[in-house]
Amino acid sequence: MYLISVPNLPPVFSIRIEASSLYYIYKANVTTDTTVELLLKCFQAHVKDVFNYKLNYAGQDLQNTDTLKNLGLKEGSYIRAALIPLKLYVKMQDGKVIELHVPGYNNRSIYIIKSTISKCEGIPVDKQRLFFCGKELEDSSTLKYYNIQKESTLELILIPIELNVRKKNGEVIKLYVNENDTIHDVKQMIQKYKSMFKIELPVYKQCLLFCGEQLHDSSTLKSYNIQNESTLELAMVPFKLNVKTPDGKIIELSVNEENTIYEVKQIIQESEGIPSYKQRLIFDRNQLRGSCTLKYFNILEETTLELILAESSSLIHVRTLTGKNIVLSVCKNLFPRKDVKDIPTLHLVLRLRGGMLQETSGRIDFNALPSLMQYMQVPGRYLHDKVHAGIACNYCGKSEWKGARYKCSECLDYDLCYECIKISKLLHDEQHNFSEILDPENPDDFPKDIPVNPVTILPILPTKKEEMLTLLQEEEKRRFSSEIQQQYYKVGSDPTSGKDWMDVTDQMQHNLVREFGYSDEAVQLLRRAPQLYQVDPAFRTTQVYVRNNIASRGNLKEGMLAPDCPLVPLMNDKTIIQLRSLYRPERPFVLLAGSYTCPLYRYISHVLNDIYSLYKNDVDFYMIQIREAHASDVWPIGNIVEVKEHRTLEERLTAARTMVEATQLEIPVLADTMDNTFLNLYSPWPFRFFVIKDGILKLVGTPKEARYDTTDLVNCLDALLNEKII
Repeated sequence: MYLISVPNLPPVFSIRIEASSLYYIYKANVTTDTTVELLLKCFQAHVKDVFNYKLNYAGQDLQNTDTLKNLGLKEGSYIRAALIPLKLYVKMQDGKVIELHVPGYNNRSIYIIKSTISKCEGIPVDKQRLFFCGKELEDSSTLKYYNIQKESTLELILIPIELNVRKKNGEVIKLYVNENDTIHDVKQMIQKYKSMFKIELPVYKQCLLFCGEQLHDSSTLKSYNIQNESTLELAMVPFKLNVKTPDGKIIELSVNEENTIYEVKQIIQESEGIPSYKQRLIFDRNQLRGSCTLKYFNILEETTLELILAESSSLIHVRTLTGKNIVLSVCKNLFPRKDVKDIPTLHLVLRLRGGMLQETSGRIDFNALPSLMQYMQVPGRYLHDKVHAGIACNYCGKSEWKGARYKCSECLDYDLCYECIKISKLLHDEQHNFSEILDPENPDDFPKDIPVNPVTILPILPTKKEEMLTLLQEEEKRRFSSEIQQQYYKVGSDPTSGKDWMDVTDQMQHNLVREFGYSDEAVQLLRRAPQLYQVDPAFRTTQVYVRNNIASRGNLKEGMLAPDCPLVPLMNDKTIIQLRSLYRPERPFVLLAGSYTCPLYRYISHVLNDIYSLYKNDVDFYMIQIREAHASDVWPIGNIVEVKEHRTLEERLTAARTMVEATQLEIPVLADTMDNTFLNLYSPWPFRFFVIKDGILKLVGTPKEARYDTTDLVNCLDALLNEKII
């Protein structure tokens, strides 16, 4: 028998390596004798990345010769793997070569490279054109797409011509172009600037003019002698719109999608001599309102609108929920597809935030929205007393008054009394005219022909900074009062109440400005006061509505490159993860944001879990903890939870961990940084979904306010996954 002596081997234990470029954590089995060099080689081989990493522990870079024993690492320790900045060279036109150190990884976009050059050399991004191996690089593409490796050399060419493009409403953007660029190239650049124009401007809808001459797509700027700092006029390509008159005649109009319905009526008036206030334009059974554009109604080329004339009226009966019958005088053309004689009685139902109230629906706890008008019965004696019977002022609710009545020439159901006409025009559409009716007419023959008397009305607003500050201070005093807090608690505790805290705040603020003698427009000024006086500490310390909670759509549009931003994992506040590092190729990526003090978020966390379970095999999800929607020391709304405004990152991470535990949320959660970068870039409140694929925004959801609706998210994900199958 032979005895073999076995040396005492050090025990094996596990440590974890995390990297912002990975969506998972690498687990390594090591001993105390393992060197940093060996550990790094194993990690690099596992991730199969073309870039080099360095290891960091407790804020210090580790040396290859270090052992885990010397570093004091134990079971479960975390080490951070950081990408060594990518070294690139950029050759300028004058032969100068600059060296760039690009932080991150090979999915950095060309736009980021240009931004880095701009910071180093002061050259605007729009003036740069980068080339690699003779091919121009597109801003939205990545280094990986062009197979650009470390120490590659890019060529930079500067664009010599600064070109101004002016839109119809006066908005101007600057483009940097070359004299050999075609007009089509310029239109493509304009299309990329759609976020500045606030509407999509595809190439085929653009018409460019220079010195009154229309420019053709195939021609170059040089051929039109367009020099540096020249200005081009941008117009929309007109299209044909058909209008069918009551006698069956078809009118052809030349319009563009930015034309408002009011402008279309003006064109009809010039063409046919029909006063605009008598025109009612119908599309898809809906009456079109004057201030909206053709694009808003999705009215395309060759669409036919129906024109009806508002010249006569008739009486109809309306039965209320209580069984009471009232009589209304309405235009016969109010029902373009029906004969009013066939509808002797209309039945009144309540319009609700969640739907229609019916006896069988079981929704008896819902509160009705305010009625559009208050109609009264029409006794015959009122006609002799010259009382405007059956009519109510849409602003103050007054009915049965003598004196002038002002009726909107565009809307069938909008009337003002002689007092409210002085202050309420701006609550309605600015482009609408009001007709003055001095005496009530016979309801069987009303109206005949009303002359239009335009009325100029100015709002009553605070005119001094001190007056605005007084309003703000009183608003905050009332909002913190026990009365308002009780109302907040009542609506916040019951998601089926049909109301939310915004309804309470809105009513309180409107009551406030009216008590101070201002018109309702003062509410909008009140909400934006901190923006008007940003440097004034008295205004900056007021926690007014818009400071924390107003819903903003932001500047993001679908098709844009999704902005990158730093995020913090809940397990470690020393780690920063870049949003783009979480993307996976050809895989949809869902973003949403919330906080524990948002009642809506707490109520529907189970819905989010259901969606996550359904799609998680094909889609990545992340929820971002942002600043508290209703911190107890800033904007309390009678919440059943109490979380103060986050003063430190650790407080934000603690709030996020509490939220995950209390709501049992299954979606991975990261936190916004304390400078609120994600919140400012994405405007994610309230309850908006964002879907990103390959770095491009595929869905920029609409704010959901006091309701939840996942339709836009589900439809987008289904469409993207179906594309993948096809």
